[in-house]
Amino acid sequence: MSEADEGLQAERTVLAWRRTQLALTLVACLALRGLPQEGRMAMATLFLSLLVAHLICSGKQRCYARCRDGLAGRRASASVAATASLALGVAAIAAAGMTAILLP
Repeated sequence: MSEADEGLQAERTVLAWRRTQLALTLVACLALRGLPQEGRMAMATLFLSLLVAHLICSGKQRCYARCRDGLAGRRASASVAATASLALGVAAIAAAGMTAILLP
């Protein structure tokens, strides 16, 4: 990696998290649109997607700092708790959305 590229990997990581947050906000907007028809399941999808989007927003700066430190030659480690909680959150959102679609 050249010196001119230093820090760009961390920037790309932050941008990927921002895209994920935007996608979750879009899911929340779609759930809000279906709220009159789907009721509680749409409310659960709305709440879960906004919660996960908020958690991503609050953890974004720590992720950027961790990636930047790893590029600077310091030890960088993956956050297992953040990755697991994101996976569980997305699975819960998908389950709530599928339940709202498949159950009358």
